Amino acid sequence: MKEEAPLILVVEDDSATAELLTLHLTQSGYKVAHAYNGEEAIQKARTMRPFAITLDVMLPKKDGWEVLQTLKSDPQTADIPIIIHSIIDNKELAFALGATDYLMKPLDKEALLTKLDELNISRGKVVLPSSILIIEEEEVITNSFKEIFEPRDI
Repeated sequence: MKEEAPLILVVEDDSATAELLTLHLTQSGYKVAHAYNGEEAIQKARTMRPFAITLDVMLPKKDGWEVLQTLKSDPQTADIPIIIHSIIDNKELAFALGATDYLMKPLDKEALLTKLDELNISRGKVVLPSSILIIEEEEVITNSFKEIFEPRDI
């Protein structure tokens, strides 16, 4: 049984940036939902329970700092990893409010995907195919490693 792709909530009021994030995330095996202002972000985080959230700071209605504070103080959403994605460089405040990571604009696709891969691994999920090189002289040991690392259908 194939596990469903993790959902990423992209909170971004700039449509071009939201489209770019969506493109990179869907190409990498994620499902994407959008929120275009702070109030919508909080509501969708509570109802959709995404795997992770990318959050812009400069948003209409409620800014990203308010959204981050609200989500991290709510037991229902406190455990959702939030990656700030902004032109504003204030990592200290972001981490003090509970952000998981902080990426500066313009989008660094590799940094975003690497962070999401780390979250997947830390939560016991692997979305993207992993490659492992086994270098071992003994075939019995090599086969043991293959058994450990080969995907199993459960």
